[in-house]
Amino acid sequence: MPIIEQLNKINIKNQSMRTYFKSTASNTGSLLNVSFASKLKNDKEEKEGAVFFKIVKQVTWDSDRKKGNFSKGASINVKFTLPEIAGIINSVESLTPFSFFHSFGKESANGTFNFFELQLKEGQKEGTRGYSLKIKKNNEEFKSFLTLNEGLDLAAFLKYARKHIYNGLVSIEKNRFAKLPKPNKEIKESEVKETTDVNPPEVVVEDEDNINW
Repeated sequence: MPIIEQLNKINIKNQSMRTYFKSTASNTGSLLNVSFASKLKNDKEEKEGAVFFKIVKQVTWDSDRKKGNFSKGASINVKFTLPEIAGIINSVESLTPFSFFHSFGKESANGTFNFFELQLKEGQKEGTRGYSLKIKKNNEEFKSFLTLNEGLDLAAFLKYARKHIYNGLVSIEKNRFAKLPKPNKEIKESEVKETTDVNPPEVVVEDEDNINW
């Protein structure tokens, strides 16, 4: 089934966060948390919402429970704008790479979201396919890997988030409009005076014989 057709069948309601995690015995796993805010607010005004990605590195591995621990692991937070959200969605749908660069003060971060397919190993009938998110900041790299189904789920969630952010923008514009100063009183039709001069000045036409050429 085509990627977009699968994506359209995913229905997400009343969710503001998604979490995906992969843990390994070699402690190379990570946890990816994705959340959004339909509107952001500072001391002065409401602003356009955004989507937030947080990657947490795996700390330990429990061999008995076959489970990784991410508590207090090194982490990174990245805020994505509406155009960047569209770039990630397009990457899932078209299997093309998306890259980004963020700068804040003297620091910066860059990364990629991309489809990948590993080569078949001996004995395998099907290679590993999925999506990878890599973010680098201050020479430290954070990675998160998603299966194909998780990638589809992420794209559906981002579309859901984008819809709420656009609705938030409409709300912000309505609030701004409501705060605009209103006229002291309405101008009634009876108060509007005609400004056209009823008696225009007389135009004097000189006789051609009296004009000195």
